[in-house]
Amino acid sequence: MPTTESDSKIDIVVEKEETLLSTEPTLCNEDSLSKSTPQISSLLASQEKSEDSEAKAQGPSTELESEKEVENEEEDKALSVKTTKRIAKFGVAFLLAQMRNDTPNETNTNINPTSNSATTSSSSKITPTGSKPDLEESQDEPVTKRPRVALTYKIFNENEGDKHAMPIELLLEPCLTIRDCFNSGTAPNFRFSTQIKENNYVRSCSWSRDGDWLLTDSEDRIARVFRFKDNQVESHKAIPAGDLIYDTEWHPHRDIFASTSKDQPIHLIDADGNRVLTFRGINDLVVVTEDELSYAHSLSFSLDGKKLYAGYYKAIRIFDMERPGRQVNSIVTFQKESIGGQKSIISCIAQNPIFPGLYATASYGHSIGFYSEQTGQLDSLINADSSGITHIQYSQDGNLLYCGCRRTHVIEVFDLRFPGQVLANLERPADTNQRIFFQTNSTDKYLFSGSSIGHILIHDLSDMGQFLEPKKPYYSIPVSKAVVSGLSLHPTVPMVAVTTGQRVFPKPIISESDSEDSADENEYVYLRKPEALDNSLRLFSL
Repeated sequence: MPTTESDSKIDIVVEKEETLLSTEPTLCNEDSLSKSTPQISSLLASQEKSEDSEAKAQGPSTELESEKEVENEEEDKALSVKTTKRIAKFGVAFLLAQMRNDTPNETNTNINPTSNSATTSSSSKITPTGSKPDLEESQDEPVTKRPRVALTYKIFNENEGDKHAMPIELLLEPCLTIRDCFNSGTAPNFRFSTQIKENNYVRSCSWSRDGDWLLTDSEDRIARVFRFKDNQVESHKAIPAGDLIYDTEWHPHRDIFASTSKDQPIHLIDADGNRVLTFRGINDLVVVTEDELSYAHSLSFSLDGKKLYAGYYKAIRIFDMERPGRQVNSIVTFQKESIGGQKSIISCIAQNPIFPGLYATASYGHSIGFYSEQTGQLDSLINADSSGITHIQYSQDGNLLYCGCRRTHVIEVFDLRFPGQVLANLERPADTNQRIFFQTNSTDKYLFSGSSIGHILIHDLSDMGQFLEPKKPYYSIPVSKAVVSGLSLHPTVPMVAVTTGQRVFPKPIISESDSEDSADENEYVYLRKPEALDNSLRLFSL
């Protein structure tokens, strides 16, 4: 075969390389480097020219093949990284992996307190379409957490010396007490005896996301919205409900709230009392000719506000905020034939503040279940030692869960890094079946709680440790003779709102003669002291 010009060039380059390799090695000094550098550069230049000529002769197919080989190598590297850093995606292992890690897995909600919308940012860098993200850099990149307002409470001013030496009356400064809208005469006839006075006690209160609105619900089946301005509140709107209100929940990014009541669907209402959306929980487990409506007992929005979780009898139903009407997903919490689960009514729901998609649910069957959007089922179950659970809350870092039960005298603190382990018991008297609320401040240093003895209890969580015996509160401040059931901390101002009142059962009437002779004995005032009917909304400055 005749030799071409390119073959001759290649032979020359090979001969020169062999001559260079055959030479004896010498020490690298400046003279040798200066002499050998022109020869090496000339050889490299000739080699590059020969390679370019070969590429032109063979055509563009070799370039495509080389690019494909590089892409295959990158894919193999990415797969090897994924296999070496594999994380469980379901079950208890999934929960423990996320709880014990310093950063969440995939996404985190970034909330701007000055705007009405939330943006969900990924923990990995945003890459253009068609490119591949660097997995190692995305896992090492810090995740932006939800901003919290750190408030300073004057009652915990360390410069004042011994805090317990302060008079108990000076710890909370009363700002306002509202009783007018909860007085006798505002409640409808609940088929009680006409000789029994009405008892319109207030069940709960909660601030909106920015603290401009305060919401209460009471025994008269009315949700009342108050406007907060200049450390004062004024009545803005009274919104009647179809029946007894079970739960209310503010949206995390808008001035609207969800409300559920007996035999009624879930309504989304704005601060002016206008119904925005309606969600209907349909019981799809019963075969009937028409869809059967179920009513929810507890409500909770997701961190981004795009989903609404509702607790029912042995079920959790999830609603999409962009698709009002029927639920988009249902989770059966108890199956007797298979795995068991959470019995009874789902009484309260709490969202994990660090990991979106993780949430805890509690039931009147004294159990706490942990669920995730990825699995869509029960991942872990904790049984509480107390009776029916009425309120739960996560700590700000998502590692602890506070649990309050009815007719118990403690708030149990669970360490979720070791499921089932009780870290401490915080003393909190609760002698009634009411839902008594509690809340931690933005820095997780103090826990505020109501009580059945009419006191506001404040626990110091920085000195919590591990207490098997009930830990006494740091402060116990009397505010009423009735039960302090509702409690809510203002998000931006050092202020707390509480609601007072309790259900009082009258003495039964045996006969008509008894009712005529002893009419006064059937009144609430006779059976209880007048102070026990303290139905009010109160604001205190901290």
